Amino acid sequence: MPKKRQALVEFEDILGACNAVNYAADNQIYFAGHPAFVNYSTSQKISRPGDSDDARGVNNVLLFTILNPIYSITTDVLYTICNPCGPVQRIVIFRKNGVQAMVEFDSVQSAQRAKASLNGADIYSGCCTLKIEYAKPSRLNVFKNDQDTWDYTNPNLSGTGKGAASPGQVGTREGGATSFGEDPWDWGGLEKGEGPLLSHLEPGGVAHLDG
Repeated sequence: MPKKRQALVEFEDILGACNAVNYAADNQIYFAGHPAFVNYSTSQKISRPGDSDDARGVNNVLLFTILNPIYSITTDVLYTICNPCGPVQRIVIFRKNGVQAMVEFDSVQSAQRAKASLNGADIYSGCCTLKIEYAKPSRLNVFKNDQDTWDYTNPNLSGTGKGAASPGQVGTREGGATSFGEDPWDWGGLEKGEGPLLSHLEPGGVAHLDG
């Protein structure tokens, strides 16, 4: 909150917030050469866009926005991190404005688990941060299995194969004209053997910094 010269810091648990406040009570804290004062906030957690289930109707399809996508994001990567939360049915990645994806789960409960577990997580340490919201469609249309779209209920769906680029329209949202998979960008991949690493901060205590 730059206009108020304040900041909120969310810790993993209330003990972390207590330690920060207690330490600042006995030690002067400085940020960029300016003294800062630390106290408890009235907030229990820092809310982010898409955190509230009331923002959009709860659904079995999630909309993923990948922030700071340094590494290539493919259907394989998303399946690897999502499937432990519940069976993934279909994935569609679209790249027209940044990198976003829709992931269809077998049930609303699986989607809720994935959203609660993965929202705010980094796929790779320090980058590829996930912002997750409920999507509007309840089912995704997939026409071929490749790095940008995959139907896990139909493994024999004809396509160019995993890891192959697929320019052009490769999927549409049911009932709409939105196209997915346009103009795939080539960021390059990881070395063979490297895989997704999720680092995630669970909701906990929030400390209020004034400076």
